[in-house]
Amino acid sequence: MSSKHSQRHGQRRLPGATLRAALPIEAIRTHIRTNLSERIRVSDMAHIAGLDVFKFARALRREFQTTPYALVIATRIEVAEHLLRSGMSAADAAQSVGFCDQSHLTRHFRRRLGTTPSKIRPACNGEASIGR
Repeated sequence: MSSKHSQRHGQRRLPGATLRAALPIEAIRTHIRTNLSERIRVSDMAHIAGLDVFKFARALRREFQTTPYALVIATRIEVAEHLLRSGMSAADAAQSVGFCDQSHLTRHFRRRLGTTPSKIRPACNGEASIGR
């Protein structure tokens, strides 16, 4: 790096040596959980983090190896699993956590957990139901 460049742009930075504040992931996840049944905007999550949407997406990928969309889906699946285990129907759980329908929930559920909602939801007698 030339001295002329250093004078113009400041000191040379080592890779990874920049001052980066950790993302407030719990505040972001709380926002997602609070607004599950609504459309969750990346701009709202970025605002909580104090970043623009592009810097937020890069920081989320860097720190948690995920995207904003994947974080929202993971949180929806986590809450849906809890609702299913408490006895809620798959259709009602899908509606409660912001999926457009039961098949949308089932598709993401299977992709993330390797099983379907009907295998998670307890049967009427309190035991896990056998697949439908």
